[in-house]
Amino acid sequence: MIDVFGKTIQGKRTKQEDSIYYQVKNNVGMAVVCDGMGGLEEGDWASYIAVRLMKKHFNRSSNLDDIPTFFHNEIHHLDNVICKLEDDNNKLLIAGTTYTSTIIRENKLYWASVGDSKVYVYSQGKLRCLTRTHNYKLQLDQELNKGMITQAVYNEELKKANCLISYLGVGNMEYYDISSEPIELTKGDVVLICSDGVFSTMSDLELINVINSKVYAKDIVNSVISQIEEKNKKGQDNASLVVLKYIGN
Repeated sequence: MIDVFGKTIQGKRTKQEDSIYYQVKNNVGMAVVCDGMGGLEEGDWASYIAVRLMKKHFNRSSNLDDIPTFFHNEIHHLDNVICKLEDDNNKLLIAGTTYTSTIIRENKLYWASVGDSKVYVYSQGKLRCLTRTHNYKLQLDQELNKGMITQAVYNEELKKANCLISYLGVGNMEYYDISSEPIELTKGDVVLICSDGVFSTMSDLELINVINSKVYAKDIVNSVISQIEEKNKKGQDNASLVVLKYIGN
């Protein structure tokens, strides 16, 4: 069984560009968090479309025996759809969104990620981030390790390190991650999916303390969101969190 709950807040931004969805059906739990790109024209529309289509395709899928392939196909389909979004005058929109999703079937966790939203697993007292951030720093690190750029160039380019280089809507994505093998969950393990408005405000230790103090997914989510609001951080970004707690068969 899976206990799941999610919540999103606008923070201090002028627009809510995060979208989330979660469900448990036939002992299969699915959750998705998308964080629309604020620097582009229609980040809120891109995240909404991605979540809506993910929900539709997941519920229509007759065969989820190969979940990594399902994620692979979904990521490329969503990227293609968002690349072709048009406004009312049939002009192409420049839109994009991060995408992070999990599927838990029985006690097995599968995940996929594009951008900088994150998936965490809390198990046996430890919080582990499963995803990497697809930003310019990732590209720079790879180029430096391969000897394609010098240390001096690397240091100079680091000022742009946080710029995302991969997201739904970028087209022909080079960077995305899908779990090739599932993670086996044990009773009491907690999976957190969140946008950067959460992990840029809450430390790993703060998240651990909340998980340890709460029993149900709803209480974990509400406590984390409440603490974010209490911090009253200047320029607080949209913050979205979905928690799935595996409570056994």
